[in-house]
Amino acid sequence: MKRDKSLQPLSWQHHDTLMACLMIEKGVKKNADIKVLQDFTRHIWDKDISRHFMLEENYLIPHLRQKKFPEYLLRSLLNDHDLLRNFSARLLNGGASYQLFLSFANLLEQHVRFEERVVFEKAQEMIPESELEKVAKHFPEEHSSSCKNYPVKFWE
Repeated sequence: MKRDKSLQPLSWQHHDTLMACLMIEKGVKKNADIKVLQDFTRHIWDKDISRHFMLEENYLIPHLRQKKFPEYLLRSLLNDHDLLRNFSARLLNGGASYQLFLSFANLLEQHVRFEERVVFEKAQEMIPESELEKVAKHFPEEHSSSCKNYPVKFWE
């Protein structure tokens, strides 16, 4: 199904997050410096991922709940957010290892794919475009990728 234009800003952010996951995986395979991986993760977390979670939690999810969206899907999405916050806190506060970076990237990738393939698809089926447009007013119109702008190309 084609992505509704109202959800496209979040989908663009998902694309960038998947690219960041790939960069982390490549960095681990190349034995990149752990401090560089931590800095990159902090960069994408602060500039992209935490903001993305905030948009979903403050605007999209309440609207979906109001429209009787399946609660088990919303619970799963929010549980993923909490788990990813815990992972990032551990990575950024001294508990970093290559295995933890790989686990973080894997979970983040699975979460993005769940949102795209399940949550967004179901939202488009259930909620009229005019309703999604009301929520989309809170999403950024511009698209910039923080991971592409990271100065150290540790994944190359």
